[in-house]
Amino acid sequence: MRKQTSKLFPDNNHYFQDEAGNVYFNSIHTGKLERMKGVTIANFCYLDGFYSSDGTRLYYESKLLKKSYQNLHRHNGSWYFTIDESLYWGDRLVQEKFQGSVQHIAEHFYTDGTSLFVNGNPLSFDRESFQVLNKFYAKDKNTVFLSDKVIVGTDAASFQVIPSDSGLSSELLIQFPFLRDKGYSFYACDHYRVYDGTNAILEGLIDPASVQVIQTMVIRDKKHIYYCNTIVECYDPDSFQPIYGKPDRPDRLFPAFEQYTPFYRDKVTLYYLLEDKYDSRKSRIVPLGRLQSCQRKPVLERLLDNIDAYNLSEIELSWIYSLSGENRK
Repeated sequence: MRKQTSKLFPDNNHYFQDEAGNVYFNSIHTGKLERMKGVTIANFCYLDGFYSSDGTRLYYESKLLKKSYQNLHRHNGSWYFTIDESLYWGDRLVQEKFQGSVQHIAEHFYTDGTSLFVNGNPLSFDRESFQVLNKFYAKDKNTVFLSDKVIVGTDAASFQVIPSDSGLSSELLIQFPFLRDKGYSFYACDHYRVYDGTNAILEGLIDPASVQVIQTMVIRDKKHIYYCNTIVECYDPDSFQPIYGKPDRPDRLFPAFEQYTPFYRDKVTLYYLLEDKYDSRKSRIVPLGRLQSCQRKPVLERLLDNIDAYNLSEIELSWIYSLSGENRK
């Protein structure tokens, strides 16, 4: 039987105690309470971030990090900490005998003036020419970075992010400017190749000069539509576009967010984003008519149950009712 637990601090959702005085960490990875072995209410001391102590030992989340420590210092509101004389990012040792100060550049890129730190990984870079392109990409005069990885073989001088169009109305973008989506584009290119945000090169598949990003993970060139780096079986690429929900429904709490839908259209048919819950790289956009019957039925039911929420033409409505076998109401 699970023991009754309660928060240790009213404004902290991570540390809990049970009736016996044991301390638990509410894991941000599993959502489960993990007991901090050897820690009780009597000796528990919360420090900063996800660091705590029993007075002698240092813990990160629920795990023992160091059997003893003297000092812990957070760098400028970041998730980089100096513990005694070593630099840590969470439970990852970044650099021993660290004497500098970690400064934020932009997004998740940090530096001590000599090295670039990304997700706890130290990387060599040229500070003077370094620039952050969006939430994923950065570059200096010699190197292109995809988060904490170096993209080998790129032409740094011509490398640029291909901006994606959110597709939302100007009125909504004024109200919710963070939905502009420019900072979230997975796609980038240099003079020779297109990159898809997974460190994969789409060389030979896409012509960089003709690329247009339709949504964050949907891109088109002269001949094809791609979802991530997979070609969509599309009948008319030129007219292919997302279907957005109507923004003016008063019964919706977050109308701007609910404009995004898993449906797409061209002038020939409708498409659906068939998502893989376990591996997003296996997700794909398929024509509604090509879905297996066991997949098509719940999709069509969802469409019919919320038919007024989508901006659909009369022809598209006819397609839906024809595929579902139901009579138009």
